[in-house]
Order: sequence, then C-alpha cells, then structure tokens
Amino acid sequence: MINQSISKISLFLNGLCVRLEENRDIFKNILVTFKSGVKEYYLSIHCEDDLVCEYMGTTREIKISEIPGLIAGELEKYDSVIIDYNDRISTFEIRGDNKNVVTTNKASEAEELPKAKTATVGGRDYIIKGDKAAPLLKAIGIMAENGKIKNDMVRKYNQIDRFIELISDVDYGENPNIMDCACGKSYLSFAVNYYITEILRKKCFVYGIDYNETVIKASNKIKEQLKYNNMQFLKEDLREFYLNKKIDLVISLHACDIATDYALYSGIKHKAKAIICVPCCHKELSEQINYEPFSDILKHGIFNRRFCDILTDALRTLLLEANGYKVSVIEYTSPLDTPKNIMLKAIKVGGKNEKALKKYYELKEQFKVHPTLEALLVSDEVNL
Repeated sequence: MINQSISKISLFLNGLCVRLEENRDIFKNILVTFKSGVKEYYLSIHCEDDLVCEYMGTTREIKISEIPGLIAGELEKYDSVIIDYNDRISTFEIRGDNKNVVTTNKASEAEELPKAKTATVGGRDYIIKGDKAAPLLKAIGIMAENGKIKNDMVRKYNQIDRFIELISDVDYGENPNIMDCACGKSYLSFAVNYYITEILRKKCFVYGIDYNETVIKASNKIKEQLKYNNMQFLKEDLREFYLNKKIDLVISLHACDIATDYALYSGIKHKAKAIICVPCCHKELSEQINYEPFSDILKHGIFNRRFCDILTDALRTLLLEANGYKVSVIEYTSPLDTPKNIMLKAIKVGGKNEKALKKYYELKEQFKVHPTLEALLVSDEVNL
C-alpha cells in the first residue's frame, strides 16, 4: 500500500486506540485482514489478562500504544486491508487500499435497537431477546444449548425481563455504577449489564455483592466466560460493606427476609440516585407484631403473614421517604411467575423528610415492631 493510505489508516488507528484506552472493560477484539492478490492473512488482538496479539502463527502480549505501529508497519507488504474494531457498544470498520480509505461506525445501526420489536415467548414480549442474547441466556442457565428457553426457567426469564422493563424509565445518569445487593446467582446483574451496554449502548459497571462465597465464585466464572469485564462480584456483608465509589443505581431481586433491608440500607448509605427492590419473604415482623385491636385477625398464621408483608414494606417505604426518596409501589409481575410481586421503586429527590420519619415512628409504635432497616440506619448516625 502507498504511504498516503498508510498514513490515513494510522490516524484512524490512533483514534481507535484512544477509545480502547477509555473502554477497556467492554473491549472485544480487533480483527485485521491483510490482502495480497487472492491471499489473505489475519491478525487479531483480544483481551485476556492483558492484550494479546496473534499473527503469523505467533502469540504475544501487546500494549495499546504499540497497536497502530504494528498494523501500519505491515501495510506496505499488502495491497489492501480490512480492520474491524469491536466492543460491546460499537463496531468500527476501516477499509483501505491504494485508491481510498473508508471508515464506518456501525454504532448508528444499533441505535434503533431499543425501539425494535421485542421477542416473544408464550405470547409475552421480551426486551432481552433470545436470538440476540443467546450467549448471555445460555451462560446464566436460562436457555438450553438448542436455543430454547428451559421450561423450568421461563418464570425466571419473565422476572428479570420485567425488572428491566420497570427500570427502563429511571434516570440513573450516563455511565452508571450499579450495585446488585444480595445478588445470589446474579441473573439480574448480568441481564442489567447486557441491557445497558448492548441495548442502550452505554457504558456501565456492575457490582454484585453477596455473603455466599459459592455464588460469588460461580458469578465470577460466568463473567469470565462472557468476557464481561465491566463487572465485579464481591463476597461481603452488606451491613458493613461500603464501596468507596459513586453508586447510581442499587437493585435487588428477592433478597430473603431482612436481606432486603440490607440492600435498602446499602442504597441509602451510598446515596444512590435510584433504589429498585423486589422483596422476598417477610418473616421478621410476624414474630414481633402486637396490636390488640387486631388480635383476633393476627392469631391466624396466614392473616398474620399477609398483614406483616404489607406492614414491612410500608415501613420500608416511609424510611426511604424519610431519606429523601420518592417511592412508588408497583405490581412487579404476574402472581403466576412469583407470589412475591411487589416492587419498591425509590428515586432520590431531596434531603431529609421529617414528616415521613414522624409517620414511620407513629406506625411502628402502633404495632410495636422494630424493623431491621431502622436499626441499620440508626447505627449509621448520618441517616436517622
């Protein structure tokens, strides 16, 4: 190739390497096809622990700063070249020969994705489409190798997709840091990562926090398999854990009993812009409640449990409001998918709300209960 074309390609490569430096967490690869007559020769650069270059039967580590020089240095040997830069948000293509150099940014094609028709399974529309997200859905165990959603995972698929639908209107800012509290097997962590990165085409970083070492190890293994480098899974106690970073969105799906309180506490403590939580079982208050006017009702176990479900989430809502959040209580999904179908959707709108705090104390005293979320906030003196 002539020097003029090589110089243009070098300029474009320098720009792509700046992007790589800024977006290493979502980088996939650089694929180069050199052409000489009818013969083709291939070079690839991808990320393992470090950047690795494979070319002409050799494999070696490479620095970002070396990439333009390496590729440009080979161009004089060939007639033409196709260079594809791929990350999880965009694909850039450079085509060059002695006559012309053309670049294409394929991100513009992806901008229509959020508006595209969703996939359907059993009549339900999906945001996380099985055909597009097959590697993800297979890795987290929702899809079988034959491309079909597993029968025993349809409800889980419905749950995570509905969760994403309900956070789609939340303003958590550009390039959000997200924390999934009591993440368990991390279905939601991976789905939210996919949604923001590959559907919305935005950068994000997702932290999955759980006290169970087994699920954290399993989640990290899936992360490596998918090459989702914009994730980190940590074994931590949410009562004590503080991530010294700005957290924009805290999510939690079916954290059992008071683990939901740990998740809400984490969101308040980190001053998250939004806290989106679907509680699970509510055992704590059913063992405490003492309200004589309701004694003939509460003596029946099923009435006691259902009433305490409502009371628990009502008190949680008041504490969120007391800490400056506007809270919506939403039916999360069909009771056929899960009986635990209440979502608390809290958006930070201001500072302390003394009126909500007063109502909280009146309600808890009326029923003589002592919720865990209050105890956690009291221990953190800045919050109550």
